[in-house]
Amino acid sequence: MSRPLRPLLPLAAEGRQQQPPGQQGQVSPGDRPQKLQPSPPLAQHHVLGRAKVTPAASTPLTQRRRRDTSSIACNMCRTKKTACDRVRPSCMPCIDRGSRCVYRTNYRTNDTTAASEALQRQLDTLQTRLRDQAQMVQALAALPPEAAVDILRLLRTTKEPFAVLSSLQGSMHTRMRPSDYRTSRSISPPTGSHLEFELAARYRAVYARLEPVDDASLQALLMPAEYVQEPAGGFLDDMMDSSSSSTTPTPSAASFTTSTEIPPAQTLARKSAYIDDRLQLLQIEYWTSVPISNSVAASIISFYLEYDHTLFHIFDADLFLADLIDCRSDYCSAFLVNSILFFACQAYTAVDAAAAPLVHAFFREAVVLWSGLGSVPSLTGIAACEMFSMGGYFYGRDQQALDALIQGRRMAEKLELLSIPCYSPERIADLQQQSPKWLRAAAHTAWGVHNWLSAHVFYYNGEAIHSPPLLPAPGSTPAQYGDEFAKVGRTIEWSKYTTPSYPSISQFWAITQEVAVVYLNPQMDRNRPLAEQVPMAFAEEKYRKLLQWADSTADVISDRQTWRLLVWQCWFHCAVMHIFRPFLHEKQPGAKSPRRRPLRTFAAMDGSPETVFAASVEQLKNLSFIYLSNLSRIPLSGFFNAAFVVVGHAMIQDFKQKHKIGTPSSRLSSSSQHSAQSAELLMAGVEKDKDDSMDSDDEMELVRRTPQGIVDDKKMLRLYFLLCVRAWTDLYMCFPTFSEFTQAFLSMAMEAEILSGSEAQSSLARLRANGRHHNSHTPQEVPINVQSLIDFDLSLSQPEEASVNSLAQRFNDLATFSELTNAEDFVAVISDDARFREIE
Repeated sequence: MSRPLRPLLPLAAEGRQQQPPGQQGQVSPGDRPQKLQPSPPLAQHHVLGRAKVTPAASTPLTQRRRRDTSSIACNMCRTKKTACDRVRPSCMPCIDRGSRCVYRTNYRTNDTTAASEALQRQLDTLQTRLRDQAQMVQALAALPPEAAVDILRLLRTTKEPFAVLSSLQGSMHTRMRPSDYRTSRSISPPTGSHLEFELAARYRAVYARLEPVDDASLQALLMPAEYVQEPAGGFLDDMMDSSSSSTTPTPSAASFTTSTEIPPAQTLARKSAYIDDRLQLLQIEYWTSVPISNSVAASIISFYLEYDHTLFHIFDADLFLADLIDCRSDYCSAFLVNSILFFACQAYTAVDAAAAPLVHAFFREAVVLWSGLGSVPSLTGIAACEMFSMGGYFYGRDQQALDALIQGRRMAEKLELLSIPCYSPERIADLQQQSPKWLRAAAHTAWGVHNWLSAHVFYYNGEAIHSPPLLPAPGSTPAQYGDEFAKVGRTIEWSKYTTPSYPSISQFWAITQEVAVVYLNPQMDRNRPLAEQVPMAFAEEKYRKLLQWADSTADVISDRQTWRLLVWQCWFHCAVMHIFRPFLHEKQPGAKSPRRRPLRTFAAMDGSPETVFAASVEQLKNLSFIYLSNLSRIPLSGFFNAAFVVVGHAMIQDFKQKHKIGTPSSRLSSSSQHSAQSAELLMAGVEKDKDDSMDSDDEMELVRRTPQGIVDDKKMLRLYFLLCVRAWTDLYMCFPTFSEFTQAFLSMAMEAEILSGSEAQSSLARLRANGRHHNSHTPQEVPINVQSLIDFDLSLSQPEEASVNSLAQRFNDLATFSELTNAEDFVAVISDDARFREIE
């Protein structure tokens, strides 16, 4: 007989016992539940033939509350199966998790608020994009054909096409609110313009956020280190000690890190291991007649391969070392070895002062071997000519360096390594027959010559290269090979000495050559401003291309500030300034103020050649400060001189332009004219009333041209200019050419009334004392003649007047003039007035 079943408590709402509001869920002891009807038979559950019943003890006395369906949990809580407090727009669990809180639509309650808001946002975004695209199409349709082609070219080179639209409309992009822009700029390091802030935000690889540098940090770097001329390079320790005790690094300077490629000063000075163990077997007497030990020669060559060689890679280091040790002449020659030692000994003087007398010995040996080079082109002959030209420029023998550079270029063109737009079928067949070593060495030489000529072209108005090398740049992967070399069907295996980022640097030099081909075109009229012959669109296009290059190579060039990265950043900003310099302070007929041309592809409203130029000047000033703050840990390199030259010239010209500083001859002429007019009035018997007369202070102001209002500007300018002089003082210890550079820039500073004649003479005396060994070890059989251009405003129209040699020759005259017109006495003007008063 089956056991009677107890009725189950139904969960339906109809069977609930209604309780008063405050007593729901509570049953008093005297109360009894209402008698319920038994469940229908179908409500009984059977498991394995047995009825599943609910014991009486498990039946709760309180009735369960209905599930609240008025709101549901968010998607994340439902996925995690956690309790959700259903607070909108974000529940507390999602806030704690840091996740996005999204609620699905509750169809029972028609709660579609969240979903409708999300759909509306998507719709607004799509409508905005559609409207922008329609406006861009309309703008392109309304532009002239030439302008439309330029805009299409910009669209292909930029990652933000709608920034081009904003430039067409002449306004900021609609998705950038000015209030957000001002807020972001206010919490960032100060910048000189809105464009500089935009560049620092988007292109951090080349536009670092600059922290202000205080005067104390600059003044601490002005005193050059006291170098002790002693063998074994002990003076670097003195330099390190003096720098560490006197320099107060800023965050920018302190962020400089030494990687494995830059040893500290102690290791740099006393390094016993060579870059390659094969140098221990060097037999240098086979390659040169200059008396030098094998160990010293090996150290000098190792030093060069570790530092300066990584910038240009003019020859394959691995193949060179193999032939150097085995005394073979396939990828090594006597002219190449002596040219390397001639160039490397100059920089190595900072490590071991005993290398100074070897410089001229290797120079003389290289000149003799150069004469026997012959006319048959070869890879070693090309590399030797370019190495000799490098050493000649830093040695102050510019004419011989220029001759060697041109000869090496012509040999490279004969071998079809340069200036050919495509391969002929015969050339492809010839390359297919060459050995892998030859292809590797040819690629090094081709791109090394191309990059060295590119670094040289703007400072000597050289001949531009119309077509870059077709061989792959050293370090390129097969995917980076050009279409022409792909026809050859060969793969090049690079050596371990090839810098991985060298292909990217080669792309940079190729872009600069695109600018040089136009700016230095022989068909240009040098009597007309370049800005009247080159459209602004060309300059902005090349600048955009450089920015795109910097953005694409940000992951290749590491963020760590190494010595090589400093040099590359220096070259980048120098190239930018060369691009926009012709468009600065353009004169327009009938207008007093210079013409300002806006840039069209930037969101910043103040984008112009002036703001880009000023931003690069600030970056170069920061790089110069970092370089000088870390001289105890990095080698002295003449290649960083481009930063000091460009910064020094830009600051002087900006100061003269801002404060209307004339030339010394014009000021002297105005002084003499004023004195002559005063004498004429006095001799004619014209009496001056005391109230109308000009006192002596006003008269001196006509000559002095240094009012009190420019004192602050001059103070900061003097600090940075003297910082450049300090750098040239250090570099002069290694490279004789920097005596002429310093003399020329001191002449420019005296013309701008930044330095007095006595200050300039004192700075020059300190420089020459730091390089006394040049006078004792360097015969003056070939006089120093530096033809490099430093007055870039005159470099195209009057290159003879803009050279280092021309400005250096004016040093003595300007120093004398500065002393005669000293702001404290003004002897000439005051004595004339006194004589006139005596006559009266």
